[in-house]
Amino acid sequence: MMRFIDRKGIFFIAMLGLLSLIFALAWLSNVPSANAQGANHVFKGKVILDGRPAPDGTRVIAYIDGVRVRSERTNGGTFEFELRQGSSMAGKTVEFRGRTVDGRELRFPQNARLLFSGVTTIDLELRGSSSFPGTDPEESHVFQGPVVIDGRPVPDETRVWANINQVRVSGTRTRAGRFRLNVRQPVSNAGMKVEIWVRGEDRVSFRVPQTWPWQPGGFTDVKIQFGGDAPDAS
Repeated sequence: MMRFIDRKGIFFIAMLGLLSLIFALAWLSNVPSANAQGANHVFKGKVILDGRPAPDGTRVIAYIDGVRVRSERTNGGTFEFELRQGSSMAGKTVEFRGRTVDGRELRFPQNARLLFSGVTTIDLELRGSSSFPGTDPEESHVFQGPVVIDGRPVPDETRVWANINQVRVSGTRTRAGRFRLNVRQPVSNAGMKVEIWVRGEDRVSFRVPQTWPWQPGGFTDVKIQFGGDAPDAS
């Protein structure tokens, strides 16, 4: 009899634990996480210009909502890069542009959807004239400065990134408590607001309240501080 009761008790406790785990997982699935990595989606494929593989060094440039997000050079007539974006960007259309090694601007007719994760193989092809009149020239603007949390410089390898219109456009890691973001965009995007984000040691992400206008060329010095009585940025 005692053996039977013990088995019932063990079974009851096990079921109670299982139900508790199920409820906990269901609750956590509805809690927004500041630590979410977002979409990490790889795009790769061939690049064909006028029926031939693109020469090595041809640039393939990804855009989302008119914002430049990633650039990579071809090798062996192929390209591959990963787009790291916030999860809210999943489902957005990725447009592909480019530039030949002799400076001609390209705009490919093919596009793709950004997924939360995974790999998409897409072949980019242009026939006839490989020049696209009217494609904006691009320039870089550098944002740089120290990052201080609770009165101390952040450790090396702390993530810092820039967003324009919620689209991640540049990312880096700190060195000696400082960051340097090279934000490259079409000249026509001048004046767009740049947000800067920092991921702390506890993997919680902070958005600096202040924004800065993107301008073609030049530098902007930014001092980022979180915690205590320190201002957020200057």
